[in-house]
Amino acid sequence: MRKLIIKPHVEASVFKVATWIASQYFAETGLKFIDDLEQFLLKHCALNSLQYPLCKSTRLAKRKFSCLIYKRKWVIAFRYSKTTFTVYEFIWGAKLK
Repeated sequence: MRKLIIKPHVEASVFKVATWIASQYFAETGLKFIDDLEQFLLKHCALNSLQYPLCKSTRLAKRKFSCLIYKRKWVIAFRYSKTTFTVYEFIWGAKLK
């Protein structure tokens, strides 16, 4: 299994989203969002044999990032190697257009 590394600015973005979700609904929903995202990333870390293509967004592809889509709204830009899975961006998908 690869080691999951999340950059500090990505953590800050995720916490901002979770705080917003908690303010709109219930406090537990923000925590659930963070837990679900973490499980989603850990699941993809465990897939060692899977090769991820570069992002479709040219801005992210130029930086050699691969992308995952989380809950049909969020884009997670990352790089991976045999030992690491590093998350560099957590972006609202509509902002990429």
